[in-house]
Amino acid sequence: MAPVRCKQMCERLGIGTEPRKVGAMRARMKRLADRDWLREQAPGLFTGPG
Repeated sequence: MAPVRCKQMCERLGIGTEPRKVGAMRARMKRLADRDWLREQAPGLFTGPG
């Protein structure tokens, strides 16, 4: 899985790219990174756990 930014993830899921939606996605992705479901390679850049 290639690294993805939160805005890109919103676009891929068809959620919309308004700042509040991107912020909510960032919070979700950070929670998943805290639980080791994702890895945060750099601030705001997420990839799969492997």
